[in-house]
Amino acid sequence: MLAVAEIVPGDIIRLSAGNLIPADGVILETRDFNVSEAALTGETFPVVKSAGVSASDAQIGQRMNAVFTGTSVRSGTATMVVVKTGGETEFASIASTIAHVAPETDFARGIRRFGYLMTEIMLVIVSQFRRYLG
Repeated sequence: MLAVAEIVPGDIIRLSAGNLIPADGVILETRDFNVSEAALTGETFPVVKSAGVSASDAQIGQRMNAVFTGTSVRSGTATMVVVKTGGETEFASIASTIAHVAPETDFARGIRRFGYLMTEIMLVIVSQFRRYLG
């Protein structure tokens, strides 16, 4: 058994049901091979994968000849060649995109300030109403 940190592009890996896929790779051969890609695509059902060719500009969910880090084998077996590892994987790319926080726009700042103002007005009204009743 090889540790994930020791896997490099060009390694050949055998996958079977229950395995987590340790790197992005291209499938060389399969046998009844299904992969859960929910972590990447949100697709709840396993995807059938097989050897072949996909378009170079195909989306992750359309690459039927590739497997990705962060997904898992649901059934069957396959042999893959590692193409990307670590920070170069699709999973790492998605993680870095999510981690990037966009700066607050003037519109968003105005909406937030307006919300605070409305909260303050409601607190004043409630306190005045309680004073009137009490």
